[in-house]
Amino acid sequence: MRKLFLAVLLNLCIFSLFAKNVDLGYIVIGPYGNHGRASIFDLPFGSYVFTEKDIKSSGAGDILGFLKTRALANVSDLTGSGVKANVDLMGFGDNANSNILLVVDGIRMNDIDMSGIDWSQIPLDNVKRIEVLKGTGAVLYGDNTAGGVISIITKQPAGKKTLKSSVSVQGGSYGLDKEKLSFAYSLGSLSLYGYTEHHSLNGYRNNSHYRSKYYNLRGSTDLGKLNVKFGLSSHDYVYGLPGALYESDLSSYTRRDSKYPNDNAHMLDNTASLEIKGDIFSSLQGSLKMFYRNKNGLDNWLSYTPYNSTTDKNIKNFLIRPQVDFLGRFLGSRHNVIAGAEFYWADFTSFTDDLSIFNSDSNTAIDRKYQAFFLQDQWELNSRLSLRLGARMEKDKFTFDYSKGATKVDDDLHFWEEAYEAGINYKFEDDADLYVNFSRGFRVPKTDEYFVSFPAAHVNQDLHTQVSREISWGAKTRLSKRLSGQMDFFLMDISHEIYYDPLTWNNSNYDKTQRSGAGLSLNCQVSKDLAFSAGYRYTHAEFKKGSYNGKTVPGVPKYMLNLSIKYNFLKYFSLYLNSSYKGKSYLINDLSNSYAKAESFWVTNLKLGFKKNNWQVFFGVNNLFNEDYAEYRIVGTGGRALYPSPERNYFAGVDVSF
Repeated sequence: MRKLFLAVLLNLCIFSLFAKNVDLGYIVIGPYGNHGRASIFDLPFGSYVFTEKDIKSSGAGDILGFLKTRALANVSDLTGSGVKANVDLMGFGDNANSNILLVVDGIRMNDIDMSGIDWSQIPLDNVKRIEVLKGTGAVLYGDNTAGGVISIITKQPAGKKTLKSSVSVQGGSYGLDKEKLSFAYSLGSLSLYGYTEHHSLNGYRNNSHYRSKYYNLRGSTDLGKLNVKFGLSSHDYVYGLPGALYESDLSSYTRRDSKYPNDNAHMLDNTASLEIKGDIFSSLQGSLKMFYRNKNGLDNWLSYTPYNSTTDKNIKNFLIRPQVDFLGRFLGSRHNVIAGAEFYWADFTSFTDDLSIFNSDSNTAIDRKYQAFFLQDQWELNSRLSLRLGARMEKDKFTFDYSKGATKVDDDLHFWEEAYEAGINYKFEDDADLYVNFSRGFRVPKTDEYFVSFPAAHVNQDLHTQVSREISWGAKTRLSKRLSGQMDFFLMDISHEIYYDPLTWNNSNYDKTQRSGAGLSLNCQVSKDLAFSAGYRYTHAEFKKGSYNGKTVPGVPKYMLNLSIKYNFLKYFSLYLNSSYKGKSYLINDLSNSYAKAESFWVTNLKLGFKKNNWQVFFGVNNLFNEDYAEYRIVGTGGRALYPSPERNYFAGVDVSF
């Protein structure tokens, strides 16, 4: 059936070359500096842009679900709620979340500790665009970009005098219960957009529950020649931590069981943002972005009697980003120059209440500060050829303060880091280009990678900053008004890649690792009612020196494939069908490649919608063919282990707008 699906897709893509014209629209990426958006055909790096229409056409219910409908990312959701998940664009395996940057409305969202990216923090219905950038980002954003950048642009206040609102209710398997309410209001220069969501899920496995309340308000207004935008959000959620099951456990446990029924966490995440933007001259624009975030969390590890503990932690972030953008002619050539700075403060504090017989409570306080300066210029050498150069300098400082009984640690670290990018882009048509790009990036260790509390508390002064050097090349084109595609290739060498070494209880650096890969994506609009997309990705990740020289990096499938269909029929109905394949890979932690690989799997999802006027009804099936699979598999002290993924499950809902 899958081979038939692929053959039908290929034939219909060929047929679309001769079918009735249906314009896909002009593909842009933005904001590329303050001057707005740039066509992806002007940019010398791999860039994949998904609009609100693409998101709705996917049938996905959250950001991770949408990324799974593309072969761009290897997504591994540990709990099924998106809170603990790994998103890998470039073959980093278990280290992916520390090597990929999440940017929301131009602001980096990665935390300074190893808690990872919380992919549930942005509801999909609140998203206007998703942009996946490969081989770039080190100059404009700095840390964490070696594995790519996922930039999310949220829905903004309406610009016209209007009042709009929408309500959505959804239910489904495993106790799914979701309600959403949004509104958009404009009067004069003032525009407001509000969104709230309640999400409750019992989860596929025992102790994989998720309960969330999310509130978001954004506004925009003009003050003379200045445009001012502001945003407020609050995300309050609790979730279970079911842990892994060893394969040997499955003789006495089911896939839905948990050996850790009492482990859970609670998080309250509040943010505030302000952006002021205006023209200095007709070709020069300035902006000032400020962002504040306060996260309060409680981790309860209560399934390890007599070694239970709880950790109460708080992370505060504050970012100031002034930036100027020049778009115009200089010395006879057209330039797009972006220059700016970032001033960042982060404060991490935690108190661990040791409930064991040792009763050895501890307090930790770690601060990180950095100042960064960046400059980037896209220089049009002629109407077809452009050169892009950029550089970033960053000064980092960490301070550590730790106490546990008589043990005290008071230490600090400070250093400079740098990033460079150079790319060239040749447009052989207005909507077709070839590009080559080189980038040097870095990853600063996380707070809990630098600081080690066991077996002896200390700051790991021997841990180096990770450095990546990547060359990428490819092509982007619209073969017709109905067919577009991209090809991208990359080769990346990494020095001092950071990893956790269970033998020393420390985080350490690999000597050298290397990633290489290739990808192909096609989008076919056969007619106004029928659309197809397909994506294929090959990735190879290998240790090049040291104890594991020649071995494959675990958790990286060589092959991934995705096929999607959307079909509108009988005027009001829509059918969405998506099928994803993930190839075999070595299990996480199997650095010596000693264990059998994790099995490959296909997962197919289906969604049927009915829309008339201002309301719609939908019904869907995830894992249509009831595949027995696990997105995340590891090797532990007891051998092969897995985080079982859900069986076939169902959902249905109603959306009303007015």
